[in-house]
Amino acid sequence: MADLLKTCDDNVANGKHALAGVADATLMQAWRFKVMGRLRFERPRVAVFRDFTLSHLIHHRGQFSVYLRLLNVPVPGSYGPTADEQP
Repeated sequence: MADLLKTCDDNVANGKHALAGVADATLMQAWRFKVMGRLRFERPRVAVFRDFTLSHLIHHRGQFSVYLRLLNVPVPGSYGPTADEQP
């Protein structure tokens, strides 16, 4: 568990470091998604990062909480206290 948490923390730190060096103008540049050479959609890089990375992680965090509940394991707070953490 300690190795897993360290790997996660290291990757978060690396991601923050990489994003800190990116100019706003670069984040607003168009990013294109193509399939077999055909453009499927085009959006600013910042929107792609939000949707493909952040929203994806949030989605899996939600799945994880469902699995914990199915196993009758108290769900820890992610964005604040949960119903399982009664005072």
